Amino acid sequence: MIDLQLLSLFALAFFTAVLIPGPNVALAVTQSIRYGLRRAIPGAWGFGLATGIHAVTVYAGVGVFIGEHPQVLNVLRWAGVAYILHLAYGALTDLSDEPTAQTREVSRTKIFTSAFLASLTSPKGWLVSLLLYPGFINPQLGYLSQAASVTVLAVCISLATYGGYMLAADRAQRLFRNRRQLNRVAAGLYVLVACGLLLSIFDAI
Repeated sequence: MIDLQLLSLFALAFFTAVLIPGPNVALAVTQSIRYGLRRAIPGAWGFGLATGIHAVTVYAGVGVFIGEHPQVLNVLRWAGVAYILHLAYGALTDLSDEPTAQTREVSRTKIFTSAFLASLTSPKGWLVSLLLYPGFINPQLGYLSQAASVTVLAVCISLATYGGYMLAADRAQRLFRNRRQLNRVAAGLYVLVACGLLLSIFDAI
């Protein structure tokens, strides 16, 4: 059985947490601005997959270990910073006015990977997971069914929220006259995301 009241409260709390702008939102907006909504959609799936892993990890008890050993996340975050800066360089040096065939082929994988890594190593993501997920389990009901329901709901909320940000960014990109301007904006946002990850690393030290 599922406690629908607890599930509804979780949905409200988690949606509010995801909606607040942060590195994930900045990355989602960047992807949509640079690649367009259709090619940016894999990024939403990357965010959703990371959300699912957060939930499963916490419910499996591994989240406590990660909370006690933040250096594990720091290693992943450094890798994420390097990868996102690589994307920023690629956007900044792309001087074409139209997307090339190579960009069309590679961008979906890059979009998914960058979104997944940024979200998976996000301190905010782990903090929200550790604080929220355990509190919305009714001890009088089945643990696995509740954990599965909360996890699926969290993934759906993540997909919908970041997808919504991507849709809004896709509409906003029409304000720019050409692709070069979009690439400059995308590069700047990538750098902001990388800076956000760097700050999280030094805060954890």
